[in-house]
Amino acid sequence: MRCAALWMLLALAPADAAQFETRAGFLVAGTTPYSVAIGDFNSDGALDAAVVNDHSPSSVVILLGNGDGTFRQGATYQVNVVFSVAAASLRQNGILDLVVGGGNDTVSVLLGNGDGTFQPPVAYPTTAGSVRVGVGNFMGNGSVDIIDLEATSDQGEVCDCVEILPGNGDGTFGAPITTPIPYNIGGSAMVTGDFNNDGKLDVAVAGQFLSDYQVDILLGNGNGTFDADGYYALPGGPDSVAANYFTANKKDLDLALTDGSYLAIPVQVLGDHARGEVGPVVNCRLKRTVPFANEHVGCRVAPAAAGGR
Repeated sequence: MRCAALWMLLALAPADAAQFETRAGFLVAGTTPYSVAIGDFNSDGALDAAVVNDHSPSSVVILLGNGDGTFRQGATYQVNVVFSVAAASLRQNGILDLVVGGGNDTVSVLLGNGDGTFQPPVAYPTTAGSVRVGVGNFMGNGSVDIIDLEATSDQGEVCDCVEILPGNGDGTFGAPITTPIPYNIGGSAMVTGDFNNDGKLDVAVAGQFLSDYQVDILLGNGNGTFDADGYYALPGGPDSVAANYFTANKKDLDLALTDGSYLAIPVQVLGDHARGEVGPVVNCRLKRTVPFANEHVGCRVAPAAAGGR
């Protein structure tokens, strides 16, 4: 069996040093692990990992944590073509479940048993193939819903959309609610958060249209649909996006994105979302060194280009 490794980096030094130790690599089935989700899947207090592999056959591999930064092999579950995974208690019973997305115009749900094992995957149809999958309360009823960033269907039909699969509160899901991605882009990354502080989850979708790269802001209506609220130009093709508080302002979420260049990774910090708006772009260039370390080499501030308003 061909295998790939999941590498684990552990904090080694005081916080201001931000140094990490490469503790170990852990073999997982398949040769192309795409995504990992972290959670305590067997309820022992130690964090575990769920790794998805896009390799025939596609699978979800469970690595059970030993509590010291090492892992032991758990179960492996075959699923449809997968690229992305998210963990949440979909039944809100304290037991973590998994949502995986990929090809075959479906997302799959694996309900957890609380002991590190999962029930067989149940597939839910979507309009197109999944690029990224996530979870959250998008319907405003307290249940956990699935959000799926989609591109093209197996029949070749372009969706370029975000879909919400409403949760029923018992680990099952309803038919998808579709919102097209605005401003012509095909999405490659997304992150959710309450960007305009109205108590409803929004989504930022980063992607590309021809040679232009941008991140679109879609404000949630609390019913599974979203309204376009502008886009912001990026210097390169975005691979990943995260939302958190990167400035002293702890009310308004900021965004950080990477563009996938191998030797230098620009990170844009986009701030001040009081009205769903994004402020100046701070380009922090990080020089990648080997193995698995990034050297900060400076930041510059540039005006954000906004459109669609």
